[in-house]
Amino acid sequence: MNNFGNKLRYFRKKMGFTQKELAKKLNISASTIGMYEQGRREPDFKILNNICNVLSLNSVILLSNNKSSELNEAVKILINLLDSLSITVNKNTLRTKTKKQIIEIIRNNLDNTIEKIYANFAKNSL
Repeated sequence: MNNFGNKLRYFRKKMGFTQKELAKKLNISASTIGMYEQGRREPDFKILNNICNVLSLNSVILLSNNKSSELNEAVKILINLLDSLSITVNKNTLRTKTKKQIIEIIRNNLDNTIEKIYANFAKNSL
């Protein structure tokens, strides 16, 4: 089974949809969903966009080749977000060194919580 198919199955089940229910929402056949999940077919852009909308996902998650690239993308987004913010704790603005330490802590823990990243990334569609 291909990576796209695995992810589609994972998120379909996570949202509580059967293949038939998802197919109905996408106005395609359940067998087409099955073929996507088995890697025997790939959706066109329109269907892919509809899948992402129905499952509340960003296409980066479904199309990336592995979890590592998704993790790196999430870390890049986080770094850009932290760099753009002026974060204050106890009335003190965090220094760049402190931000980098926070990022490193997060980076070290993200590998163990990739499913949570999937969910948050999908919900927030950064």
